[in-house]
Amino acid sequence: MTPVILNDMVAYFIALYPFLAVNARSQQQSIIKKISRSRLQSNLISATVALLGFLPISASRFIAKMSLGKSWSATAIDALCKGVLKYHTMCNVLYLAMTEFEEVYNLSSLKNIKNNHLNNNKKKFKKIKNS
Repeated sequence: MTPVILNDMVAYFIALYPFLAVNARSQQQSIIKKISRSRLQSNLISATVALLGFLPISASRFIAKMSLGKSWSATAIDALCKGVLKYHTMCNVLYLAMTEFEEVYNLSSLKNIKNNHLNNNKKKFKKIKNS
């Protein structure tokens, strides 16, 4: 979390990109997963983002608008430019992305195990009932 002073109030940015489900066909999730798992790539991305943070706010805002297009609001772009374009913040974001992928994978595995167990029990019950 990065504190930012706005009109004498402290606000915190929590930069998460939560996935409700891992989509093996999603190119965006695949790229984020590969980057977040690689220490070298995470550090390179974090350093690049930190360099963008040293630019004047108008330049970083312009780059963000050009790369993100209309998918982000002006408020979200301002939050990105003022609070997230820092080395340690980006390292934390990528670490959280890595753990998010692990958690989602673990949860989906547990659901599959539970569903398989329930299906096996239903089959056994049917066999016993028919006997």
